[in-house]
Amino acid sequence: MLKKILKIKENILNPKTFFQAFKFGLVGVLNTAVCFVVIFFCLKILKFTYVVSNVLGYMFGFINSFVFNKIWTFKSRKNPLKESLFFILVFIISYLIQLGFLVFFKKVCGFGVEISQIISMVIYTFFGFIGNKLITFREKKSDEELQNIGNNTMLQ
Repeated sequence: MLKKILKIKENILNPKTFFQAFKFGLVGVLNTAVCFVVIFFCLKILKFTYVVSNVLGYMFGFINSFVFNKIWTFKSRKNPLKESLFFILVFIISYLIQLGFLVFFKKVCGFGVEISQIISMVIYTFFGFIGNKLITFREKKSDEELQNIGNNTMLQ
């Protein structure tokens, strides 16, 4: 159990992760632009509901996100089929959390559709990064590296 906690801590609290988070954020800006264009095109031009528009926007951003995060953010060279399945899983979980907040902000809080979309996208980004970092594109540490992490932590 301690090894798992140390591994998660090592994977999250380091300069490499902060740089990856920055790159993930840049990819996210592009994804957000894609999402916004599709969402607001569907809302304003096609007159779709805000939920349908949201689903379509995230679908278009999804493909962009996988490609750029796999190649550029996490520099993964692992099996793309396996990673794409994990990416879909993380996406679905993050998306459902985001969609729940979208409906909550719109229906319960009474926020406008646009502000609800923006706040929900921030929530989605947080869960997406953590999930992709720890699950989809995780780097495996050797037992020796984990032992060194444990020894360094005990010395502090």
